[in-house]
Amino acid sequence: PTLAVLALLGGRGGAPAVAGPLRGRLVALELGADGLPVALSYVFVDDLFGDSVRRFEYLDYRQRNGWVLPHRVRQLDAGRMVRDLALAGFGAGQARPAWTKDLESRQAHPPDTPTGFAVERIAPDIYSVRQYGGSDYHGIAVEHPEGWMVLETPFAIGDGTALRQSLAALSPKPIVYAAATHHHDDHAAGMAEFRSDPATILTTPGNVQYFRTMITSQRHFSSDAATARVAALTRGQKIGPVQFLTIDASPHVREMLLFYFPEQRLLFHSDIGRFNNDGSVEPARPQACALWAFIRDNDLAVERLYSGHGRPGKLDDLRRAIAARDAPCADR
Repeated sequence: PTLAVLALLGGRGGAPAVAGPLRGRLVALELGADGLPVALSYVFVDDLFGDSVRRFEYLDYRQRNGWVLPHRVRQLDAGRMVRDLALAGFGAGQARPAWTKDLESRQAHPPDTPTGFAVERIAPDIYSVRQYGGSDYHGIAVEHPEGWMVLETPFAIGDGTALRQSLAALSPKPIVYAAATHHHDDHAAGMAEFRSDPATILTTPGNVQYFRTMITSQRHFSSDAATARVAALTRGQKIGPVQFLTIDASPHVREMLLFYFPEQRLLFHSDIGRFNNDGSVEPARPQACALWAFIRDNDLAVERLYSGHGRPGKLDDLRRAIAARDAPCADR
């Protein structure tokens, strides 16, 4: 089948540019004076920046096995550098290596695994949410009289939709609050799903503009206005059963939120430490040492630890992780 039909658009800096559909996506291909591809661009939907341009630039062409191929590929999303890859070798003109025969496109979920979320009640009006399939995402949902509070949003808009549907099966209420421990995509990108809810996006002062950009970006699949608002939390602010705490000294990000439930002696964190499903723990990284010091210095009553990744654990698991370090935590 024909994969691409490209038509000449005109010159760009003395070089031709062509565009056309490629597997159902409109692409633009820029050619150099020698006829070799210089860049390929297309529009994609980014969970933060909305409708954005993804651009691949092909650099450092060299001859190899009768082929002329780029030895450097650069990817830019919305003008931001995402990858700058130097290619060490090629198998051009050769048989496909045996080790690649079983490689397939990565899927978010195994084909036979239903998408959605397992919702488990862990305290009155407090639920643990866990995504089915290969995704290692966990969050907390709190049911308020007026609606749901989602603590730790999932990786993508579609996952946010599935989370909403799973919560609606328990109670068909709107999302009224949403928060992420930090701004990294795998903890915050699904926030855009709640942009048209009567929701308040809760975050640290340094991330307010980040989330405002996320919820106001143009999205071709939805004309709904962004009605959610973004609010900066005050340090130690409490809403319902949850108290919002901030670690400023974490080596992972500059501002890291913790969700603390004092009455339940439960603390939710992400990317600070990991408790594996087989019962083992990873040796504490510096951010886990920072968490231990934070719990100690603030005299927090903690029995259960929940995380965006890995299994729930107890404070003793964190102690075991610290004991498994090659060297003591710096402040011990």
